[in-house]
Amino acid sequence: MSEHLDREARRQGDLWNAAGDDWAELLAPTVSPVWGPLLDLARVTRSSRVLDVGCGSGEVLAQARFRGATVSGLDLASTLLEIAGDRLPDADLRIGDMKDLPFENDAFDAVVYLNSLMFADDPVEALGEAHRVLAPDGRLAVALWAEKDINEFRYVIQTLVSVLPEPPTGDGPFALSEPGVLETVIEDSGFEPVETRRLPAPFTFVDSEHYLRAVLGMAPGQSVLRQVDEEAVTEALLEAGEKFRRDDGSYRFENTFQAVGAIPRDEQ
Repeated sequence: MSEHLDREARRQGDLWNAAGDDWAELLAPTVSPVWGPLLDLARVTRSSRVLDVGCGSGEVLAQARFRGATVSGLDLASTLLEIAGDRLPDADLRIGDMKDLPFENDAFDAVVYLNSLMFADDPVEALGEAHRVLAPDGRLAVALWAEKDINEFRYVIQTLVSVLPEPPTGDGPFALSEPGVLETVIEDSGFEPVETRRLPAPFTFVDSEHYLRAVLGMAPGQSVLRQVDEEAVTEALLEAGEKFRRDDGSYRFENTFQAVGAIPRDEQ
């Protein structure tokens, strides 16, 4: 249940719930090139106990389960966890906030984050929780956007922000994207980064309906729809996407993610 979440966490969970089916069907698969490398960095194998923090609809966990791992997941959105549960009936899936993981100390061999850590109010605090639940010989792996300027999907995010009556401050999903920032956060949390990879992840949408439903399936899209007329949002998104529209009517955005693997640092 979500009663233990604070007000902002409940609000974010509600936004992800609003169009969770569209997110799971249309946008979550676009980052599939990252799933395998993320699990590789976490050294996930048949015997691994894996926690995905911000697991959404369970795509990464499904890949870990395919490898034979025992899987657990945490998310703010009950709708996405229901989808994950349908996919993984034996998974331990819980509603919760990454700053207070509802798991015991040393419970996992691998803790992974895909496109979630950058939304933490305090990412060092959040990774401190990962350190607590990770076994001393475990592995951490974090994947998120690389630098904003090399990601074409930034134009979509910027468009959503631009139509708001009071645009938010900060870099949003690109908050930890500049070179070296993620590694520094990981180090400050008591980990030692051991490998960094850059992973191409183009987003492709078959037509304008696919494109719009996918974008508006994100929590930022749902947040905008609660403040701005849908017709205006749609018009702005179609205009932003026009230069990425191909002759067959599909859309393709070239993107790059960064993924870092790390081990708990021995403080003794």
